[in-house]
Amino acid sequence: MPNQVFCDIGSVTSILSLYISIIVVVVITIYALFDIKRIIVKYVLTLLLLLLAIFNYSYIYIVSTKAVLCNPQYEITILPLVILEKTDLGGVVYPDLGQISIILLFILWLGEIKKLIKHRQVESESIVYTDTIETSQSS
Repeated sequence: MPNQVFCDIGSVTSILSLYISIIVVVVITIYALFDIKRIIVKYVLTLLLLLLAIFNYSYIYIVSTKAVLCNPQYEITILPLVILEKTDLGGVVYPDLGQISIILLFILWLGEIKKLIKHRQVESESIVYTDTIETSQSS
């Protein structure tokens, strides 16, 4: 029989769940009330979304490692955008906030990513162009 003290994961997971809930509410509020194009808002949202992913996967890690030791029939599966938890009594499916927050980060910074890629392409094309001019002039 597993140690009941070791199997009690309530306090840590409750705190992480609370933090996750607060971050989700704050992210939604910031998105609804502020202009996303302002850089400070982007940085705050980036920090909050990264914290959300970290807390989400910390919660999953703690629950999965302790639950497997306490209940061998416990199984957790991370699928695209959802998490599936199964026990001998049943299962539950819920959204994977870690993956969702990473997708939101990508969408949030998509304009800057496109500009960076375009800038790199222009730099590489100009380097190739100047190299061809120099080699043709030296001939």
